[in-house]
Amino acid sequence: CIALLACGWPNNKKYRWSDAKTLFQYGLDHYHLYEGAKSALEMPPMEIGSAYRNARLSEWGKRVKVPLYVDHGAQMTFLKADWDEAEMIRSFSKMVKAPVEKGDKLGTVSYCVGGQEMYTYDICAGESVLRWNFAAFLRALWTELTL
Repeated sequence: CIALLACGWPNNKKYRWSDAKTLFQYGLDHYHLYEGAKSALEMPPMEIGSAYRNARLSEWGKRVKVPLYVDHGAQMTFLKADWDEAEMIRSFSKMVKAPVEKGDKLGTVSYCVGGQEMYTYDICAGESVLRWNFAAFLRALWTELTL
């Protein structure tokens, strides 16, 4: 305090509060609470080849669509400036092959503001699918013949 008075800083509390008020007003005018949309967390189903849910010959050679969901624990809220761009980046870590268990991590989704990553969540499988093999094919053939 003594150093500020020696430099010519006025000893008036009104000046300090007006500076703080100006800074607060700047923050209120230019920054807003950004909430990620729930629709952004909805993922289209992913096709997986050589997979089946029920061993039936009608599923042989077809791609099975597995529903996806984003495993997020909290609400996505953060401060965003008016000039910052918010974007969502989806990435899948590898080529997905059967078998896939329900809840397996298939990729990630990141929410970035101004190039800085704010949140990252896992993209998970909503259903389990098995991989076609010779035993599954024989089981499907046996089921078709006995019906």
